[in-house]
Amino acid sequence: MYKENIENLKNDNTTLKELISRSNPENSKMNEMMSTHSVLANTINSMEKRCQTLETKLKDSQIYQTMFKSALNIQCNGCKQYIISAQFERHLMRCKSD
Repeated sequence: MYKENIENLKNDNTTLKELISRSNPENSKMNEMMSTHSVLANTINSMEKRCQTLETKLKDSQIYQTMFKSALNIQCNGCKQYIISAQFERHLMRCKSD
């Protein structure tokens, strides 16, 4: 009677080992998929942060562009002259070359 129980437990143990060995490849695939998922989630998160930063910079650039176009005169930082905004780009090129 005890011998039968021991044999049954041994058989159950071997069956469990077989099941575990069979499930390990699935677990490794699942672990691989989870790690890939976490890497992709981190990448998407960093890309979203970068996009937000770029959108903020674009808005700031548009504000400065509007201010530049709306100004009557702009003072050159190099020579301290006030120049009409329409001619400022040409003056800036000359002023930098001097």
